[in-house]
Amino acid sequence: MTGTASPALSLNAKFNDIPPIIRAIHPSITTISRPFLRPPGGTPFGARCTAVRMASGDVLVFSPTLLDPKTKEAVDKLGSVKHIVLPDIEHYIYASDWKEAYPQASILGVQGLKKNMSDLLKSKDKPDLEWTGILGEDPADKKYGFEEEFAFRYCPGFVNRDVLFFHKPTKCLLTADMLFNLPAKEQFSQAPQALSFSQKLMENSLSVDSWRQKALLWYVLAKDRKDLALAAKTVVEEWKPEIIVPCHGDVIETQATEKWKNLYSWFLEMKL
Repeated sequence: MTGTASPALSLNAKFNDIPPIIRAIHPSITTISRPFLRPPGGTPFGARCTAVRMASGDVLVFSPTLLDPKTKEAVDKLGSVKHIVLPDIEHYIYASDWKEAYPQASILGVQGLKKNMSDLLKSKDKPDLEWTGILGEDPADKKYGFEEEFAFRYCPGFVNRDVLFFHKPTKCLLTADMLFNLPAKEQFSQAPQALSFSQKLMENSLSVDSWRQKALLWYVLAKDRKDLALAAKTVVEEWKPEIIVPCHGDVIETQATEKWKNLYSWFLEMKL
């Protein structure tokens, strides 16, 4: 998290011994969900890592979270980890632990992430990661080895420079911060929180159906509205997901494309 990596680790250390919620949302897709409080206010965002087994038997991990024994066991059951995706400039604080556990895995990040990762590792006296690719710096036609099963779209016009991943065989969309679906019921099912009024307001504002999240995207999170409009159009017109797995909040398993379309309706109405 930009400038908040250490506070995030400190704030959430109390959850490290709570076992994650491990769920197979499809025979080839396992989600690992756990509590996560977003600094500085401690809003219960939740955190989710998603592991996808490809036809080759190799596994792609999207947004790695705390690598505890249960998480590693669940991922290893799927297959051999081949790719680790850090989907924006905030989702990186556990990446080095995963790389140590899976040294054969490639590491893909986004522009701006190298410095954040380097600063975090320096604070832990660890060496820098060896990157396989950085979206926004690599040539646009560079191949990473998963393109047969995954389509992806890098969105530099989003404040955190997110990359969306779409698993074509299952029609499952993976997203870091471009869609929230709070409250994070699944992620906090083993660690219920007493919320302040402001935390409840924030939680309600970040439901996928909330007009407040729609306004937040339009007025605050979009640094280039045209870029997000093109990304939203790709999701609705080309990918048409049946499942959306956000990192923060509950998985959307019904009317996924419609919910995305509603959330991004202002962008989709733009004349491009």
